[in-house]
Amino acid sequence: MNSTTTSSRRIPALVLILAALAALTALTMSGCASKGDFEALQRQVRANRVETDHRLTDMDQRLGEKVEPVQARQAESWAEVEQMKTRLGQLQNQVDGVSAAQQSTKAVNLPEMSRQIEAMRLALSSQLGIDIAAPETPEGGAAKAAIATDQKTAAFTPAAPAQTAPMAPAASAAQAAQTSAKADSGDAAQTLYDRALEAFKNKKYDESQSFFEEFYTSFPKHPNVSSAMFWRGEAFYQMGRFSEAALEYENVKSKFPKSNKYQSAMLKQGMSLYKMNQKDAGKFVLDDLIKRFPDSPEAKRAKSFIQNPS
Repeated sequence: MNSTTTSSRRIPALVLILAALAALTALTMSGCASKGDFEALQRQVRANRVETDHRLTDMDQRLGEKVEPVQARQAESWAEVEQMKTRLGQLQNQVDGVSAAQQSTKAVNLPEMSRQIEAMRLALSSQLGIDIAAPETPEGGAAKAAIATDQKTAAFTPAAPAQTAPMAPAASAAQAAQTSAKADSGDAAQTLYDRALEAFKNKKYDESQSFFEEFYTSFPKHPNVSSAMFWRGEAFYQMGRFSEAALEYENVKSKFPKSNKYQSAMLKQGMSLYKMNQKDAGKFVLDDLIKRFPDSPEAKRAKSFIQNPS
């Protein structure tokens, strides 16, 4: 509390007290004051002092009530300024990140992007019944990008070769031979899978289903096994062999419940059962899909198919 402000508030009270004392002094000096008058003036002085104390206390409280909100608002303003500084720093980091990303787009792997687009087109065309024509090249021919992996539909990315610590010459030679054998096996598996997928893309469905069966029979632990089973079912579906397609979709569901092909297998199994005139069974499968995965593209396709089976 400012001492000058407090002193200025005490002046009126002091004036009252001094006035009472002056009256008392005047009466005393004139010799006219009785004992009763003197006591009355003393009581008045005490009363004035009490009243003055009450007023000062009340003024202190009121001033405190006005000052504290101002201090609180100042603190809040300071905190807001600090938050704005922090946010500004974050935005600057984001701008720097976008700038770096723009620079990195200059090194985009266009062949890889083409393979991914082709895999997406194939998935939409087969799984959801959406026919999207392949893009034309500048020369007018359809673009036939090789699909190295079924990235969009199988969610599999080959792992980078592991780095091993140096070892003794004999052990190193044995390890190198083992690694080479695994690499050859991996290459053979991927080559066969790509061959099967390429045949499907070219509508050679019987050839494709044969390759997919050979793939998951020869490489049962490969990450793409569930995708191979699904695509074999798709090949059967395209050939109108719906019972065989339904069995392959069931293999995906029963053996690979966590596969990213699970929902697609449910959709196409239900549709296959409809095609086999087993509408009750087909609707049961599609209703289960809609109930369990209501926001998925497969569920939306299932709703549309139930309303208009075709």
